Amino acid sequence: MTCHTKEQLEEMLFDVVNELDLSDGMIEEHGPHGTAPAILVRLVLERKDLEIRMLKQGFAAVTPNA
Repeated sequence: MTCHTKEQLEEMLFDVVNELDLSDGMIEEHGPHGTAPAILVRLVLERKDLEIRMLKQGFAAVTPNA
């Protein structure tokens, strides 16, 4: 197993957050509040899981007009 410093792990977590496709609403809600990256990743994954469950139950995906 590779050992990483706390700083390296935090940087990797920030890289994950930067790769997430966050909506403007999520950025507006969590950006100014400084939501911790680990919490933000968990929230995004929970939201995606909910969306997947709803799609499997027959709900229609609705995307805003760009």
